[in-house]
Amino acid sequence: MDTDARHPPQTVGGVTSVAVCGGSALVLVCGNPTGPHVRAMAERIATLQHAGVPVIVEVTGLTVCSAHLLEMLVRARRRAVALGIPLTVAEPGSAGSPLVRNLLELVGLTGTLLPGPEG
Repeated sequence: MDTDARHPPQTVGGVTSVAVCGGSALVLVCGNPTGPHVRAMAERIATLQHAGVPVIVEVTGLTVCSAHLLEMLVRARRRAVALGIPLTVAEPGSAGSPLVRNLLELVGLTGTLLPGPEG
């Protein structure tokens, strides 16, 4: 994957990598991101968003999804709306891991964080 030199790939605590290519940032989240990892990820996403970079968050590799991570996703979504740039949470469960989809359905956030049938 080619990356943008201004936004090189990163690993935060071994659970997240961020790469910018084609003008969008792909944030891969897996495992069990803890509070410090979630805060670092939130800062990185905010930096990208304030630079006008659309963000795609891929969460199918999560083994645990904490309230901190959900809060970070909701805040990132609100920021994206305010800035007029896309933020997409890639379809959880598409790789056979329904953890995040089930949790988002349980707390009523599927319409807020997941793409609709058209996207």
